[in-house]
Amino acid sequence: MCSQLEIQPQTDMVLSIGHHSVHLCWSPMAEIMDNVTQAWMEHVAAKVQEKPGLDGIQTIDYSFSAKLRSTTAVQHHVLGSFTSNAAVSTRKKRKFLSPEDALCKHCGQEDDAEHRLLHCPYYQHARAHIPEGQALQWPTLLVTRGLSRKPTAMAAWEALNSTRPWPEMQECLDQGMHLFTDGSTEGSRSVPKAAWSVVMLEPGSFNYALVQSGPLPGKQCNYRAEMFATLVAIHSSVNGTVYIDNKSVVQGLHRLQQDGWDHIYWNKSPEIQLWREIWNVLTLKEPQSWTFSHVRSHRDFRQQPSDFQAWTAFGNEVADRYAKKANQNRESHETQIHQAALQDWAFQTQRMEQLATLQQTVFQGGQTKPSPKQKPLQGSGDISLVLGPPADHLTAVPIDTYDDALLGPRSSIL
Repeated sequence: MCSQLEIQPQTDMVLSIGHHSVHLCWSPMAEIMDNVTQAWMEHVAAKVQEKPGLDGIQTIDYSFSAKLRSTTAVQHHVLGSFTSNAAVSTRKKRKFLSPEDALCKHCGQEDDAEHRLLHCPYYQHARAHIPEGQALQWPTLLVTRGLSRKPTAMAAWEALNSTRPWPEMQECLDQGMHLFTDGSTEGSRSVPKAAWSVVMLEPGSFNYALVQSGPLPGKQCNYRAEMFATLVAIHSSVNGTVYIDNKSVVQGLHRLQQDGWDHIYWNKSPEIQLWREIWNVLTLKEPQSWTFSHVRSHRDFRQQPSDFQAWTAFGNEVADRYAKKANQNRESHETQIHQAALQDWAFQTQRMEQLATLQQTVFQGGQTKPSPKQKPLQGSGDISLVLGPPADHLTAVPIDTYDDALLGPRSSIL
């Protein structure tokens, strides 16, 4: 299997999987599995690309397709009725049907997923929410199997962040400094852009100085931005106090100080590589000489009940301001790529939602009888029940001696 997927072991526990490389110890398990899954799907696609209806399957991104499908509300059994190329009226694959049963029962044409969704006149009402002719331009693999390729702009945005070099981190401050860190994330949840900042404040004073800030390398999310800012803060001084508004990051730092590195525990974290970097820096210094404190975010420092709370609120506000500024003051080509990626994602989700609505409507319109789990209703919903004669084994027992399962023998008074 390794040779089929072109998995090549490298030095230092690194695996080369296709066009990607992962570290068996420091890469998140989800990342390793995504790369293996993509490599396996590409291997399968190379074998089946000559089959009818599978043109372009080698360009499909399976992780992106799964992410896109998860944004819709269509149930899995509805999607499966079309991706398996089953006939809706029979729930059987077409290859097991006779030639007559494989034809559309409404128009007599060959019955398949593309015909039911896009061409059958019986389901014209299901396509009413889609502009005329637009659905005919959808890729065949998207319509019949729910598979998509990753848009060029989104791939370019991910490549830009994954290849972004880490900033130079130097020990440039005196010991015992008070540092405030923060992260900022903008854009949609699916196409975010994140940045970070580290600010130094004098104790009991509103005098501050920016230590460092910048866009986040790698995966874009606010949690990683908070962690990256903490990593830069630890690099910048021998020891000190770091104020962080993310409680989860603070708890992770306290665990490192108390228990050290526990690979079994941290292997469960999707950010194991960044946590390992933080631990490596702490071990070069004295872990116990650092203090990591949680502060609440988005507070007006002018309305705090104590001087210390006002001071921490001000420091957090300054760090937040610099993180947002770093996120906004990007180079023009980065902004253009991100805007194009946002537009691509909006287009993809809109199209997928239209397809999901179409699938749901066609699926429901194709049901000729209720599902076994559904109870049919009669009239306005009232239940009409007609009882037949009692069974012989019940009438054979005298009514005054019939044992009730809960109350015991029935009495003649009842």
